[in-house]
Amino acid sequence: MTRLLSTLLLVLLSYSAAQAAGDGALHPLASTGFSNMDLEIPDLVKIGGMADLDFGYYSGSGNMLLDKDVCIWTNVEAATYIVTAHGDGENSSFSLSHGDNIIPYRLYWNDTTGVSENKELIATVSSESMGGASTTSLSCAGGFNANYQVVLQAPQLLSVPPGVYSGVLSVTIAPAP
Repeated sequence: MTRLLSTLLLVLLSYSAAQAAGDGALHPLASTGFSNMDLEIPDLVKIGGMADLDFGYYSGSGNMLLDKDVCIWTNVEAATYIVTAHGDGENSSFSLSHGDNIIPYRLYWNDTTGVSENKELIATVSSESMGGASTTSLSCAGGFNANYQVVLQAPQLLSVPPGVYSGVLSVTIAPAP
């Protein structure tokens, strides 16, 4: 019995003194090794629900606009994030092009669905901190919690020759600092 108690005491002392992995001692009743473990989980974010925007044909009257609700997820407890967007125009500007002809567009972001409180984004410039990201479901439980809107203004639409204009919009979501 004394032998068993001294073995258990040795095992307990080795656990409390553990600073790094260690092998157990040679002993006839028990030998215990140990390993310290570490894991760091960084701030994570994800955007889902992005879609191609097809404006169709321009009628020759007024602005054209399209918007899309998206899902933003983060593991940041405050559910906050920042948005930085890039177009594929010169210096990452927001534009559609056809050959050398360019139609600039404006981009807006809303940290809820719909466009009622959207804020204009400037190409390559990080937004203010946005809120409302999901912290429980990577897919927002099948729903959405943010929106982006692209606006093509009539003066620019009327100033270019006919053709099919296209471009690429990249939206980067990052943890809020």
